Amino acid sequence: MTDSTKTIKLHFADDPMSSRRHIRCADYDYIEIMCLHRYRVTVMMKDLTQYEGQFHTTSIIEFEGIKREAIVGFDINQAPIQLMFEDILSISVHDDKAQFSRLQFD
Repeated sequence: MTDSTKTIKLHFADDPMSSRRHIRCADYDYIEIMCLHRYRVTVMMKDLTQYEGQFHTTSIIEFEGIKREAIVGFDINQAPIQLMFEDILSISVHDDKAQFSRLQFD
């Protein structure tokens, strides 16, 4: 299996200071690579909604009074988009030279 066909399983860690879950620090590198190289991706949400686009950064976004980690970018129509990590099921990468083909969230 080459790197370009590799599925990476991302793990969440419980935050003892809050009741939130966060992506483990070591797994964050894959998100940063995706953003740095602006990979074209399809994001599958836990509710099975799909979003296609490119993401360029991560952010902490306050939503309904709760701070959440998110990826921020643009969909295929260049509309701004932000997706909360805890709602993502998987991210499929469509770039041929990508270092991985899929990120699977636990």
